[in-house]
Amino acid sequence: MVLISLLPVAGWSTPSTLVWIPSTDIQPKGVWHLGIDDSLGVGSEFSLPTDIGMTYGLAGWEAGVDVLGGTHDPVFLNAKVALPVPGRMQAAVGLYNASTRSTKNTALAYAVVSHPLGRLRATLGYYAGRREALAGEHSGILAGLDTTLPNGWWMGADYQGGSNVVGAFSVGASHALADKVSLLLGWQHWRLDQDSVTTQIDVDF
Repeated sequence: MVLISLLPVAGWSTPSTLVWIPSTDIQPKGVWHLGIDDSLGVGSEFSLPTDIGMTYGLAGWEAGVDVLGGTHDPVFLNAKVALPVPGRMQAAVGLYNASTRSTKNTALAYAVVSHPLGRLRATLGYYAGRREALAGEHSGILAGLDTTLPNGWWMGADYQGGSNVVGAFSVGASHALADKVSLLLGWQHWRLDQDSVTTQIDVDF
C-alpha cells in the first residue's frame, strides 16, 4: 500500500513512447508535439496525474517538458538522442522524469534499439534510476512490439520490467483523427497489482 500511494505523488513524465516505454522514435526536426496522457484505475482509486507534455524535434534528437497535474513539483524534463546504427535498425538513448529541482534526483536513463520484423517492429532496451525514486528495484528491461496499420491505425504492446512504480505491461491502439492529431486507448497492468485504462492525445504542430 505504501508503494501504491507513491504513484500519484511522483508521476512519470515521458519522451516519445510506444504505449508506456520510450521508443526509438525521434520527433522530426522543427516539429512541436503536444501530448496529454491519463491513466485511470480499474476497480480502484489508483490513478496517475494528468501529464501535459510538449516535445520539440531537433536534428537527430528531441527535448521536452512535462507538467504533471495535482503534484507538489509538477515540472519535469526529458531528452532523447538517436544513435547511428547499421541497416534498418534504430537506436536511441535518453533521460526522462528529470526534476527541475536540483535537490530531487528522479531521472531515469535508458537505451533502446528497434528492428522491423515483417509488419511488426520489435523494441528492446534497459533503464535505470535511483532506487529511492522508484520505490523498488532500480532498473529493468524494456521490450515492445508495434505495427502501423492502414487508414491511420497503430497497435502496440510493451513491458517495463522491475518491481517498482514504473514496472508495467501495456497494450494500446491509436487512430489518427486528423493529419496531425491521434488518440490512443490502452490498458495497463502494473507490477504493483493495479490495472488502469490509459488515454493519450497527441497533436503535432
